[in-house]
Amino acid sequence: MDRADQPTAIVPTIAKQAEGAGPDYRVYRLKGHRGLLEMFRPHQRFPRDSLERVVPIARRQPGVITRTTQIGSIGSCFAWEIKKWLVAHGYNFLQVEDGPSAESGSARFGNVFNTRCMRQIFERAYGRFEPREPLWPYRGKLMDPYRKNVGWSTQEEAQAEIESHLAAVRRLVDQAEILICTIGQAEVWRRRDTKEAFFMIPPPEVIDERIHEAVLTTVDENVQNLCAMHAVIREHNPSLRLIVTVSPVPLLATHRDEHAIVADELSKSILRVAAHRFCESCDGVEYFPAYEIVKRLSSNPWKEDNRHVREEVVARVMQAFMWCYGDLPESLSPSSASA
Repeated sequence: MDRADQPTAIVPTIAKQAEGAGPDYRVYRLKGHRGLLEMFRPHQRFPRDSLERVVPIARRQPGVITRTTQIGSIGSCFAWEIKKWLVAHGYNFLQVEDGPSAESGSARFGNVFNTRCMRQIFERAYGRFEPREPLWPYRGKLMDPYRKNVGWSTQEEAQAEIESHLAAVRRLVDQAEILICTIGQAEVWRRRDTKEAFFMIPPPEVIDERIHEAVLTTVDENVQNLCAMHAVIREHNPSLRLIVTVSPVPLLATHRDEHAIVADELSKSILRVAAHRFCESCDGVEYFPAYEIVKRLSSNPWKEDNRHVREEVVARVMQAFMWCYGDLPESLSPSSASA
């Protein structure tokens, strides 16, 4: 409580104690000892310079990524921005599948917002996940419940395309040297019985509250999903290295009865902690702070919709990425770095 809001009778008592006038003690205001900050390395101290100039990376690993390194990606819509930058700057982006919903990643994933869908993709490719949810009827077509904007005219077409897609996922695991995984949401629509997750809310003509539910997943659930995905990938390609990021793009809307901004902050906080624990738990995994560069270190990161990231901010993220892992193009360099 602010002193101005306190009862006037209490204020003199507080002031008297602050002056060290208690009956059994004297109290002093002590400043921190000199040289305190010298105990910490430069990157461990919160920056006092302009945050626009900070690159929040503690240790560089140059040479991890070269122009020939096969880089794959999967994840939310910010994964699309990462892919576009890599392709535009001549890196060896691994595209194992083309066509609808292949724009944001290495295959026809669509935007993969939640960690359970990400896990299901790789487990299904190796026969460890068998979906229970039937295909969704939508606008005269059949919609894939697990991949955004993927649909077919018939069951036969669906089966053929799914088999082709799963083979492409296996090629991605076999060939990739680096896989960038961008996780986006902790809020999930899923089946009540199996907990298998969908890419979005089921269409109005499909949704059934006896079967489907909307949930805010926990840190533990997200860590379990990421570790299960990692186990499948590393079983088939032990040298593949995963770089995990959290998408800065906020929720479009929340199913919870609270303001979308508050709900989004909780969702991102869950994912950020999950990403940290994932990196601590599994070998060959590390976190890259794209989320922090956009949300904490950029004064004007958003396009007019207040959700998607401006191209110059994406460029800043990717410059920092290549400063950390690779060989920055000669024309690009971070303006400053904590190292």
